[in-house]
Amino acid sequence: WKSESAKKCVTTYQPNEVALKMDGAKLFTYLRDKQLTSLCEVWGSHLRCLDLSSTNVTSRSLMDVAARCPNVRHLDVSSCRLYPTSLSQAFTQWQLRTLNIARTSRFNNAALSLVTTTSPHLTELDISHTSVTWAGLVDMQCQPADSLLQVLVFSVPSQPYHLPDSVRASSKGFPFLHTLVCGGSSCGGSILDPFALCFSKSPRLNHIKLVRVVPDILGVLHPACSGSLQCLYLTHVDRPVINMLAENFPRLQTLTILDTRIRSEDICNQVSKLEHLVDLDLRGLHITKATLRQIVKDCTHLRRVCLDTCRDLPIAWRQNPLEEARKSLAKHANDVIEHND
Repeated sequence: WKSESAKKCVTTYQPNEVALKMDGAKLFTYLRDKQLTSLCEVWGSHLRCLDLSSTNVTSRSLMDVAARCPNVRHLDVSSCRLYPTSLSQAFTQWQLRTLNIARTSRFNNAALSLVTTTSPHLTELDISHTSVTWAGLVDMQCQPADSLLQVLVFSVPSQPYHLPDSVRASSKGFPFLHTLVCGGSSCGGSILDPFALCFSKSPRLNHIKLVRVVPDILGVLHPACSGSLQCLYLTHVDRPVINMLAENFPRLQTLTILDTRIRSEDICNQVSKLEHLVDLDLRGLHITKATLRQIVKDCTHLRRVCLDTCRDLPIAWRQNPLEEARKSLAKHANDVIEHND
């Protein structure tokens, strides 16, 4: 396989179907539209998975592909310079199940509306770093039919959005959503109202990744998934976000905290209260031996701890943190027993 995404394209979505994978291939830079059209004529109606991410595919090529390969269900055109016209024609031809159009700045609210209308069975959608605003996201979950979306990746729009009363009344949320990935460099309090409207009615949410978020976002998500959330990934967060973990999401099993300057004691106080924690990733944070020992002592179900870039720990502790911490705890317990004797 050229890459992991190529392997996923075939083995995960349609293991027995034909797939065309051109992810960043240098050869594709020199392909003319006519040559790409010839390739698609060979696959024709057999093609189900199409990955053209990070290539120089043109709008004309995409329209030709849509006409000759009507049964594409899994599409990745991330980081491609495509125009809304070609996207609209392609979406009209295809009833997509998964779509990755990240880092395509021309993809806007109108294109998103067309996708949701023509692909009612869409389950995975990545619209991060596009021109989609809160108006597009809100309109998406207000469609007459319930959204079947299960995985959503998007960049939080920073523009203020005032919700009309009619929109509040028709809001359905994403009832089948189980994985949410969102973030942005400027997430202020103005996003809380539309965020709550879209995601507070998602009782199946169990995997969340948040990048540069305000603490109140977790408060918005709490009513929907406090009992179901199993996996939480946080980066560039402040102390208020960490301090609400144990109280709001006590059943967390997987926790990742990266790129933060919060003191190890503050992280330890919260992590130690997560009794169901199985997988912990604190790479790059300032974690000491005492902090790690306390976490391992309190979280008895831990099976994996990742601290491979924590410079405050010796190499042995970084390579095998769980084993070293348990050995240290056992040695300390033996020393206490010998001292009492």
